[in-house]
Amino acid sequence: MALNTAWEDWIEEVAMPPSALGITDSIVIAPEYEGGDSLAQSQAEATAVSAAFAGDIVRPADFDDVVAVL
Repeated sequence: MALNTAWEDWIEEVAMPPSALGITDSIVIAPEYEGGDSLAQSQAEATAVSAAFAGDIVRPADFDDVVAVL
């Protein structure tokens, strides 16, 4: 029994990950669509996510622009 208790204590002390992770910065990938494919609230949504998670908006969100901010 003592061996099991020691093992359980070790697992709790060593293998338990943190219960929460903080977000210090982010990248909001916000593509721009043209014509009938555009989303009415896309700018407002990108701004809200950027404000909530300390992010920078990448727009237009093509491959080169995303790679440049990484």
